[in-house]
Amino acid sequence: MRILILGSSRVGDSLACELVDQGCDVTVVCDDIKSLKNMQQQLDIRTVGGSPSYPDVLRSARADQMDVIIAATVSDEVNMIACQVAYSLFKVPVKMARIRSDHYFIKNELFGNENLPIDVFLNPEDAVASSVLRLIQNIGATGVFPFDDIKLSLVLVKVTKDSSLCGRVWHKVTIEIEKLNSNAVAVQRNNKYLRLRRDFKLLEHDEIYIISPQKLVQSLLLKFGFSRVGKVSRVIIAGGGGVGAIVAKKMLKISKNIKVIDHDKEVCSQLSRDLRDVTVLQGDASERELLFQENVEGIDVFCALTSDDEDNIISSLQAKYLGAKHALSLVNNSEYMEIFAKSNIDAFVSPQQSSISHVLTLIQPIHVTQVYTLSRGVSEIMSFEIMPEKATGIVGKNLSTIKFPEGVVFCALYRGGDIIFKKDVLLDVEDSLLFFLQDKNMFSTLNSLFE
Repeated sequence: MRILILGSSRVGDSLACELVDQGCDVTVVCDDIKSLKNMQQQLDIRTVGGSPSYPDVLRSARADQMDVIIAATVSDEVNMIACQVAYSLFKVPVKMARIRSDHYFIKNELFGNENLPIDVFLNPEDAVASSVLRLIQNIGATGVFPFDDIKLSLVLVKVTKDSSLCGRVWHKVTIEIEKLNSNAVAVQRNNKYLRLRRDFKLLEHDEIYIISPQKLVQSLLLKFGFSRVGKVSRVIIAGGGGVGAIVAKKMLKISKNIKVIDHDKEVCSQLSRDLRDVTVLQGDASERELLFQENVEGIDVFCALTSDDEDNIISSLQAKYLGAKHALSLVNNSEYMEIFAKSNIDAFVSPQQSSISHVLTLIQPIHVTQVYTLSRGVSEIMSFEIMPEKATGIVGKNLSTIKFPEGVVFCALYRGGDIIFKKDVLLDVEDSLLFFLQDKNMFSTLNSLFE
């Protein structure tokens, strides 16, 4: 697939890296020549310098040969104009644009091939906010990735010294997980996947990947002592711009005791006007004295959602030190996640991985219904549907006899409302299968079975 990415931002750079790994033919257009040179040294891509919305620049980037254009600059207006040019002059089939401002969505008539030809809207802030809200609603998980079409979720949990799993033998743990109609598919220790032997013991900081029916996720977390918070009622959000504002607005449906702290006076004023039921404070959320004054001790959830990784991590650590029950942090730099993986911060959210997962789902073949990128972009979990007149090599075969690539783990099968974890089943058209790929490079081999 030939993909044209416009703009060199955190989102654009991460997308380029991921799409190259997926085997796509990627071209990047940006007016930052230094950034383009750095990307070209690291990735097998073609680059074109210039303004992403100029017709001659898009012509130089061979827009007329592209299957997809992803306009991911920091400007909504540039992204919209670029999609218009891509459609009007070069007839690019699929146009995706990063649009952050809600003002453009007041009237649906604004978009469409007759007006502004954008097929898919990308809102990284909204995607990240959804990830944060899932963690707030499932306290104790370090990650929750829903597959709504098959009513399953991948749940990541980190073994703590307080959980009932620390020091437990693996095969006894799997028995208890199976009793909750769930399936443990992987364990990661020090950024490496363990071979799931019956007799190994779980250690503090191990991360377990569990497939669970969505309605049982909270029961799973309570069963093993991961959830230390009952109903969430008190929340402090550090950072009121972008993600923080979206989370605060949506959290009002769950709790009325929400505080937002931001250092910017104008951001605070805007939040106070938009969210009258939220307490807005101007200040530095990384300062211990401020958190102490705002009674962070015993707060249910502390969310550090500013655009500064260092501030997020420091404020989360401060909140936990002062007694917050649960703390989660937004982190752009994956190296920080590795450094603080063994800290007492309960969960990290990666904006890049949230956006990448959304785009990957959109550009995959029709039989790949959902994709999430995991483990700092190394792994993936995805659902496949067996389409009519496709996957002829596996339809009618017993799942247990099919040899999948090494590192590909079968997670579950969904058929007519039933969830099946055992492999002793004959595959049929319209079955949906969920797979965990320890190495995302196994995708092409796995995908070939369903084409």
